[in-house]
Amino acid sequence: IQVSQKPIIEEFLASDESRCGSKAVVTNQAKDQQGRIYGLFLALPIRGLQGLLHQNNMGHAERRKLLQSSPGALVDITVTGFDEDRPTFVTSAYARGKEKRFSVGETITGIVMEEARYGNTHEQAGQQSGLRIELVPGRAGFLPMSAFGTHAQARLGAFAPGSSITVQVARLANDPNDDLSLSIPRPTFHVGQSVKGIVLRLAKDKLGYGPPLAVVELAPGVLGILHHKRVPRGFLRTLVKGKSLSVRILGNRPNGEYELGM
Repeated sequence: IQVSQKPIIEEFLASDESRCGSKAVVTNQAKDQQGRIYGLFLALPIRGLQGLLHQNNMGHAERRKLLQSSPGALVDITVTGFDEDRPTFVTSAYARGKEKRFSVGETITGIVMEEARYGNTHEQAGQQSGLRIELVPGRAGFLPMSAFGTHAQARLGAFAPGSSITVQVARLANDPNDDLSLSIPRPTFHVGQSVKGIVLRLAKDKLGYGPPLAVVELAPGVLGILHHKRVPRGFLRTLVKGKSLSVRILGNRPNGEYELGM
């Protein structure tokens, strides 16, 4: 006869102990029919509670290590409720992450989870490609490809799942379970600093005699102007759209762009 755990769970949730987190013992790995591990069966010795810690209730960054836990290993968990007489286990890090409050403009270093598409699920044309980023365990955000500026696909491809990336909160989600909207922090440069940029376009003078300036992308959304008089003789003809080059910051322009030299 299976004894209901509900009274024990309710008593535990009402105690101070539930708010401090607990150490649970791994009793076994939970596997599907194909043998893939999707969670851990845990026991909470002090209270005698037993249940499943599903991989969806772990932080993305901690998941791989946790799922390889052997019987007898200890896991920091929090009990958040119950489902069909079984306790709902989440990792303590996941529980803390769910409670975190973000603010617009906040800069965070997160972990790349996957490349994803957001938008109209029925029409691919209405979707945005980008990266899904774990900001803290249990909370994620979406960084659209457009945030990467020129050559976005190549830049986006440089961030493999598990790699770190610094992002900025662009917009909060209405539902705390939804992803936040992210952007890439706009860097600032100082006079004399050397920066590697990409030529966005070349502009000709009023008579059409060659390029008096090149517009250079220094970072996503950050532009600089390189006048032909500041380009070494013989190098000007090699300037083409998409070319990567090193430039030096000479000053600031009123519109937020930078004056560049070489």
